[in-house]
Amino acid sequence: MKLTKRSDNVSKNENKLGLSRRAFMRNSSIAAGGLAAGAYTFAPGMIKKAQAESVPVDAKTEVKRTICSHCSVGCGIYAEVQNGVWTGQEPAFDHPFNAGGHCAKGAALREHGHGERRLKYPMKLEGGKWKKLSWEDAIEEIGNKVLEIRKESGPDSVYWLGSAKHSNEQAYMFRKMASLWGTNNVDHQARICHSTTVSGVANTWGYGAMTNSFNDMHNCKSMLFIGSNPAEAHPVAMQHILIAKEKNRCQIVVADPRRTRTAAKANHYCSLRPGTDVAFIWGLLWHIFANKWEDQEFIRQRVYGMDEIRAEVAKWNPEEVERVTGVSEADVYKAAKILSENRPGSIIWCMGVRNTRLVTTILAHTVYLNLHWVTSVSPAVVQTSSVDTTTYRAQLTLACYLTHYLVTMVWQTVRGSTGQKCGMSTTSGLKSDLTKTSIVARNQ
Repeated sequence: MKLTKRSDNVSKNENKLGLSRRAFMRNSSIAAGGLAAGAYTFAPGMIKKAQAESVPVDAKTEVKRTICSHCSVGCGIYAEVQNGVWTGQEPAFDHPFNAGGHCAKGAALREHGHGERRLKYPMKLEGGKWKKLSWEDAIEEIGNKVLEIRKESGPDSVYWLGSAKHSNEQAYMFRKMASLWGTNNVDHQARICHSTTVSGVANTWGYGAMTNSFNDMHNCKSMLFIGSNPAEAHPVAMQHILIAKEKNRCQIVVADPRRTRTAAKANHYCSLRPGTDVAFIWGLLWHIFANKWEDQEFIRQRVYGMDEIRAEVAKWNPEEVERVTGVSEADVYKAAKILSENRPGSIIWCMGVRNTRLVTTILAHTVYLNLHWVTSVSPAVVQTSSVDTTTYRAQLTLACYLTHYLVTMVWQTVRGSTGQKCGMSTTSGLKSDLTKTSIVARNQ
């Protein structure tokens, strides 16, 4: 195509706004600068000096395999380290638990180590403000205070509370520290949740903990979720549940007042009223007994006290169960039929069951259902709290120094008053021993 010149003149369109593009950009820059100056003048506290540090681009990247420390699942992580600084992370695709996935807390693990809000040194609240202390001052102040309390009120006046964030070594040191202190007042934060599992499950199974692993869940042909929403609370476990559903055609039954994301994956969903878990379980057992779906030989050989259970279940006919739970007879029957026709199976519960007034009763009744079903109770799906993992070294350092300080002071006191030698192990010079401890602080 040939271009033809039409005119030698260049015409310009008249600017009706009276403002050129160049003038608009210049005036906008001046206005932005004025706003910035005003912000700096009237709100100086909003502007802080940047202290960003960068790692050279050509710095060698070293990949170190580690374990996520947010909860007890133990997901694998590949940490990318440059010049000793943790600069990136990836989930371990070859790890048997998370299989290349992360929950929200695990994905933020590196940020907890390098975030601006992480604790780097001891702090003391004075006059409503936090004051920085040296390690020496913190150990000295805490040590003197607890020794003063011990002298005035005795060793049993101090309550030693462990943590699920403690490693095995920290838990062991914490327990020995309390024993040396002279008391058995040692507890653990899991008493809020796990002790209910112990009382409900141990009195029925004889073992106060979950009995199965993720691999067992892969082989399930049916699962009952009650008070549990792993799709949101435990996405790592949900991966293994979906493996059973996709590869083993596992039938999933969800009983929950809310239609959760886990319920969206269910083959059958029962919407029950909050607080009616026991009635719902009795309803399932009523249909199991009525249709003789229970494993009678297993019950004859291994279970006692079943006559009392049958007598209680007989009171909960389908009409009564529907009146209490709001779940129709057809839905309860269908749930019982799915669980009975697809074995082996698994019952999964969580905080929705454990953090209720009737938690022990609910857990015991859940296990009763499991006995008739003749399956195994799978690991409870638990949503754990998020804790700054970088405090591990600070906690361990403080515990070591404080233990050494207290050991020295108590050893001198005991030796001076009784004439006996006292070491780290429990001795007759201190009245506590291992048999007195009710709950040992341990890694949950």
